[in-house]
Amino acid sequence: MAILDPVYGFQSLSLSIPYNLTLLSQTLNIIVSKMTDSKTELVQKTNVLIIDDDKDVRDAFVGLLQIHNINVIGTGSNGKEAYEMYQKLRPDFVLIDAAMPFYDGLYGIEKIRQFDPCAKIILVTGSPLKNYDISYSHPTKIVQKPIDIDEILSTISEMN
Repeated sequence: MAILDPVYGFQSLSLSIPYNLTLLSQTLNIIVSKMTDSKTELVQKTNVLIIDDDKDVRDAFVGLLQIHNINVIGTGSNGKEAYEMYQKLRPDFVLIDAAMPFYDGLYGIEKIRQFDPCAKIILVTGSPLKNYDISYSHPTKIVQKPIDIDEILSTISEMN
């Protein structure tokens, strides 16, 4: 049965409007599902190494990143461990503190850069960087503590 649309002034079949909306709805659901699966898959493929001498900070980072489906593949407590773990695990990102006893974060960044100049390293620090010479370490990004998970996630997303 044909009806006249009062707004657009054209004739259509009365069954075509609900049918088209149903088809459109099904198509959109499929597209959104595929986009969500693709985004989740992309995020889940992101492997991160966390280096901080404060166990509570490491644990907080692990929890926050895992909530957002980012895979934490290792944690360490100094720059030397960062370098050794980077060589073994090859993470997509390293989140590393600047100020740590024994081997600081800048040592770790420098060694990782020697091994892999393209490494994605986020220097996370609560210390004023004026006390450090970061010219030789070249972190990819510097993020100040306290931890802002949205800033970390945004940084990872931009660099991914």
